[in-house]
Amino acid sequence: MRARIAAAVAGLVIGVACVVFSLGETKSVQERNVALEVVRLVQTAETDYFRNAGRYATLAELIKSKQLAQTATGSQENLHAYFALDLKVESDPVPGFVFNLDVPSDSASYKLSVTRPGNCSFSIRTDEKGTVYEDKPSDCEPESDVEPPLAAWDITNLDRDASAVRRDVSCPLSQILQGTSHRARELEENLQKFSAREVIEHLEIGKNGKQRSRTSSLFNYVAEIHESQDGGAYINEYRAEAGLMAGPHPPLADSGTAAFALLFLPHNLEEFSITCEGLTDLDSRSVWQLHFLQRLDRRNDFRAYRVNNLMYPANIKGRAWVAADTFEVLRLESDLLEPIQQINLQTEHLIIEYGPVSFPKREVRLWLPDNVTLFIEYRGRRYERRHRFSNFELFWVDTVQETKGPRLDKEGQIGKY
Repeated sequence: MRARIAAAVAGLVIGVACVVFSLGETKSVQERNVALEVVRLVQTAETDYFRNAGRYATLAELIKSKQLAQTATGSQENLHAYFALDLKVESDPVPGFVFNLDVPSDSASYKLSVTRPGNCSFSIRTDEKGTVYEDKPSDCEPESDVEPPLAAWDITNLDRDASAVRRDVSCPLSQILQGTSHRARELEENLQKFSAREVIEHLEIGKNGKQRSRTSSLFNYVAEIHESQDGGAYINEYRAEAGLMAGPHPPLADSGTAAFALLFLPHNLEEFSITCEGLTDLDSRSVWQLHFLQRLDRRNDFRAYRVNNLMYPANIKGRAWVAADTFEVLRLESDLLEPIQQINLQTEHLIIEYGPVSFPKREVRLWLPDNVTLFIEYRGRRYERRHRFSNFELFWVDTVQETKGPRLDKEGQIGKY
């Protein structure tokens, strides 16, 4: 099974390989993104409806024919927009906005607009020709998409805390990679499904390097690894909030850290240049310190960002600390090999610390993420996210299960659970 982990992304949502980030903005930018997503959803639904019926539809027809719901299931972006709608109030389906879909009697065209009224209002509009326009009042200064570069963020320097290694001990790299690959296969085979309690702390860091805000939330967490038809693997993660412990809901979400150790599966190792830097100590254990670097002569099939349905390969470098006696990965750090300028993502520094988790009923012990810290610099803003896992439970799936998309109710709406 080849581990191919990519994230679904929409608008300002950024997916990083096995990690998905939904990066927050100011309230006005968030409102603009909601309006833009709704416009694109209805625009796509109109195109789909015209392809089937040879004409364009009113909002009531899009809902009654189930076209709006069916289009919503086509992508995460459209699904996000669908859940922002209140279809029980057809005259005002986007709370806080003025929604207008004008379809003339011949149904040969349409005009669509979503407008935010009030101070610093704006309107996003389109028609059957497909071009999307944004109107802003002249006396309202728009927010800049790109801010001046920040000072160096030393905490994300991969070499900052690199351990001193012993040079007098020969490093059996092939044996180490064989052992870590075996452990990665064990993780892949046993990690069919596990649940845990998870505490997530979200911090926004100011330009002066000091904390500006902090949120802490408790979640019930479930992760599943699935095999795709092409022989690859992908991970699904689900979080149900069990309580907001402090602060407002954060504007950023991420997922997928449980699968990062699958980097050491044999097929994935082909994409990286691996060197052994030597023997060192980590938490009183002897460990081999490995350095990995994305090979630019190979296709990057491990990590990618997907923004508005466009894929951006994310070349990485990093270090792994592997137990010298058992070849279990105890710690991983990674950085982007270079910023992804197309989406203005400058930094993504990931630190994963693994701990042993025993499952007596199956006589299995896995090294699963214990603490995860994530540093992000995106569009001139900096964020730090910390995950702590506990109360692990593991489940085995002994029968083939079919994964189905969102279910539609009798009115053609997507069930919201």
